[in-house]
Amino acid sequence: MSRGRRWFLVLGLAIFIEISPKVGFPCISDFSASQTEWGHITYRWTNGCSNPFYALLAISLSGTDPLMTGKILRYANISPGILDSNFFYPNTTSEISIKLINSTTTFPSVILTTLASPPANIDFPPVKNVDSRSIRLQWESLPARDFGNPLDTLYEVQLSSEPTFTRAIMQRQSFPTKPHATVFDCLEPDTTYYTRVRAVSRVGIPTDYGINISTRTLPLSAPPETLLWEGGLWSLTPHPGDLTVEHNVQFGNAPSETPLRSLDLPNRIQTANAKMGGDQRRHPLSGGLVEIRANRTCPSEFDIALAHPATLQFLYFESGGLVDTGKGFVQPSTLSFYRLDEHAGMWNKIPSKVESGKVTASINELGTLAVMGQEDVSLQDLRVSPNPFHQGTDAHITFANLAERTTVRVFTSSGREVRSLEETDGDGLLQWDGKNSSGNSVEPGVYVYHVESPGAEKRGKVMVLR
Repeated sequence: MSRGRRWFLVLGLAIFIEISPKVGFPCISDFSASQTEWGHITYRWTNGCSNPFYALLAISLSGTDPLMTGKILRYANISPGILDSNFFYPNTTSEISIKLINSTTTFPSVILTTLASPPANIDFPPVKNVDSRSIRLQWESLPARDFGNPLDTLYEVQLSSEPTFTRAIMQRQSFPTKPHATVFDCLEPDTTYYTRVRAVSRVGIPTDYGINISTRTLPLSAPPETLLWEGGLWSLTPHPGDLTVEHNVQFGNAPSETPLRSLDLPNRIQTANAKMGGDQRRHPLSGGLVEIRANRTCPSEFDIALAHPATLQFLYFESGGLVDTGKGFVQPSTLSFYRLDEHAGMWNKIPSKVESGKVTASINELGTLAVMGQEDVSLQDLRVSPNPFHQGTDAHITFANLAERTTVRVFTSSGREVRSLEETDGDGLLQWDGKNSSGNSVEPGVYVYHVESPGAEKRGKVMVLR
């Protein structure tokens, strides 16, 4: 007997049906399956059999449960030629056929892709974690025989500030975890938003919108006037309006081991330390080396610069008039902030104020910051050159190997002060250009210098020649 083929239109889809009547059982034909709504399927056939009973078999091609393969869906009297069934898996493609009871013969079969089930909130609120700039929406699908849509089901999620959804943000994707969830970012604060979700079947047929709700984002709240880290050891007070709740300010207390951004930062810190003299003279205080960065997500902007100066502060503790760095003791008066120039690989000193256990500075940039102090220098290694100083050929006299906060005063042989200099940048150097405080070149002769640093002082003579 020849094999017959027929095409059927199910829900606007062309479904290929192959009718394979066997010899001796040519009694069932024109078998079809259709679904006009997601809750049930209608099977139809032409009945020419004397056996009054049949079984519908489902052979799953894609679906949520491998046990669907070969599963008997329903026993029923065959004579009506029509059957409504609510036993199916949503958004699943299956091969469905008829089998006579007590017979191994299977007659016609049809390939059917069921509709997806609509989204719903069953055991939880659909809107969660609402703040001033974002909304998190979550949902599940209505169960059919205790099963919802497969995890690879496509969902269409819309969000709009208009209830008509005339202008809407749309996400169209699958969500591989349950409950399904998505986040809408960069929203306007203190604004009502409308959201709705629908599922789309494997053949592109959408469900009704199962979730259609509204919620309001929170108003912007004022950020803290001062940001505190490490129990208040570090603090940053930005200019009002420079940093808002939309900014994410990151603080890292171990940039030499776990930098916030650049993996090369530890090498740059090491290079800068070597240029400054390494561990020999100047050391960061315990907890005094950090990384502070700020970025904004809406709109996206990373590592922002401050629009106005901010006040940076560090608290230190002293014992016996000295501060313990963990590698040595330093005078509080030598403490200062430094900022790492990552491109040049060097520390730049920031003018700082030290008083009452606090180091304070005004900064224009964030980044890698340190509080450093310098160990006392005995002035035994003081170098003064050139000596004598020739006004016509030498640019200046250099005083080297100085401690920070060291002052150098130059006097005439009669004791009149000519010039006073202070070491403030931490490089251990001071230079005298052979001029007095009025900017005029001094007369040739012998001059006395007085070098005074925290805990030490030294006097000497220098000769000035034409």
